[in-house]
Amino acid sequence: MGKSRKGLFGILLVGILFISLGFAGAIADGVDDNLFIRLQKADAAKIEVPYSANPVYDNPDNRVCLSDFECIVPLVDMSPPQIDCPTDYNYHMISMNAPTGARVGEFDLYDYKVCCKRTDIDEPYCGDGVVGDDEDCDDDGTGPCIMTGPEKCSCPEGYRPEGFPLTGCVWEGAALVYWSEDNIGDFQLLEDPAVIVGDTVIYLIANDIIAVDGTTVEFEIYEKDIFNDDNIRTGDNKLISQYSLGKAVASWTVSVEDIENARQIGEGDSFEFYFTSTDSINGLSTSDDLDVTVVQEPICDTKERCMDYTTQTECQKDNCRVANNSIEGVDCSDPNINCECFWADNKCAPRWGNSDVGTCSYLEDTEDTCADMFLTYSWEAIWVNATPYLGDPQGLEALCVDGESTVPCPAQIQLSFFNYYNAIIVIVLIALIYFLIGLNKKKPKKRKVKKKKK
Repeated sequence: MGKSRKGLFGILLVGILFISLGFAGAIADGVDDNLFIRLQKADAAKIEVPYSANPVYDNPDNRVCLSDFECIVPLVDMSPPQIDCPTDYNYHMISMNAPTGARVGEFDLYDYKVCCKRTDIDEPYCGDGVVGDDEDCDDDGTGPCIMTGPEKCSCPEGYRPEGFPLTGCVWEGAALVYWSEDNIGDFQLLEDPAVIVGDTVIYLIANDIIAVDGTTVEFEIYEKDIFNDDNIRTGDNKLISQYSLGKAVASWTVSVEDIENARQIGEGDSFEFYFTSTDSINGLSTSDDLDVTVVQEPICDTKERCMDYTTQTECQKDNCRVANNSIEGVDCSDPNINCECFWADNKCAPRWGNSDVGTCSYLEDTEDTCADMFLTYSWEAIWVNATPYLGDPQGLEALCVDGESTVPCPAQIQLSFFNYYNAIIVIVLIALIYFLIGLNKKKPKKRKVKKKKK
């Protein structure tokens, strides 16, 4: 059997309902690419097979498409007609009782079956009917495939221990762990990603179909080096997730600190990461290596506090992780307190709080020009209780107070001051030094030659 999914029928019907109510993001404007089904009308519609020589429901606004999928109905689209899906059309969606004016049902209910395949991947994957280099066999309708080597393919149905009485792929050994391109984990990350630091998100998957839901999984990330591997997300900084329906998923946003920890002296922008997953069922499992190339990094040399951000996007992302440096009198390392930068009145300012208690925002102000290379500024602290308010056992609201502070000027201000004044001073000092050296130089004295007495 292919990859028929329980519950997919209901999901698709909900999707069709949303589309029929005016959410046109999945309706093609007269284009047949990725056509899934045709609707009779915008609401309470009967449906029609996607591709028909003489379609009855031909309104371009009522065509439902699925991005990155190609769909057929074998009983209509194949020659000779057949009921079952071809092996490469392994997404079994819905069935219809007729080619047009049809009622819709679960996949095995009617003979007119809508079968789809992915069009956004070129690499072989588990269940495509092709025996790959790392497969002993493939789920081509005769049985499951057994993955024995490093996993390089995808199995949407989920992986399971060999012999477990379910359709789908099986593997040998501990829990299957792999890098994924999405938070579902259906498709392994097949290409080495080009990383934009602070933006790129990579997903870590631990897969065990018989794992008990709620079982905790700890993910730790390392960067491979010749001698000692670098700790990237380990110890208190590790990622934690839980099994749900056989998968534990953790998301990793590659940060400035991650790249700083990975980059050694003389090392460029290419890195080799791997991760381990640990749980009470499978113990320790190790992923394959993931080669990463950093293509863009934030400029953090001039960012020391939230106020140094000049745009809303960089303020809210805080890729340089300066929020903790911007808040005084509060321990941002406390796991119960979240410190961040936020955008207000066209300025970037810090705030901190607890989702169950409340939030303290600092509205900062200064008239200091940084002429003495130090910046004095003040702030007004505004406290807002959480909704619902669950009390304040830690006394956090009492820490939300107005204040004033003096800090070194941002680097970009210091640099402009140096260029104007300090450069003149340096030039004068150099000239003076050379002048003094010139005065101290003495001409060499001629030695008197003594005449020998005759």
